[in-house]
Amino acid sequence: MRPEDIRAFARRSWADAERAKRDHWLSVTHREGPAAVLRIADALREHVKRFAAEALAEQRRIDWDHHLELKRRLDAASNRLGR
Repeated sequence: MRPEDIRAFARRSWADAERAKRDHWLSVTHREGPAAVLRIADALREHVKRFAAEALAEQRRIDWDHHLELKRRLDAASNRLGR
């Protein structure tokens, strides 16, 4: 991504973006009915749940690795103290 693209994105009319988003979803609802919007929302919710579960699993792995390293260091310190 180029810096000028980021600047253009940040400087865009957010009101226009909101209108475009509203118009898009009104169009989807008009063409496909409200059930389509609900299906899309459910699919997005499922996607977020999967992503969150993967992120949580990764965080647990990192936490586990840290716990193991702490235990290793505590054991080493205990051995140095002769306990």
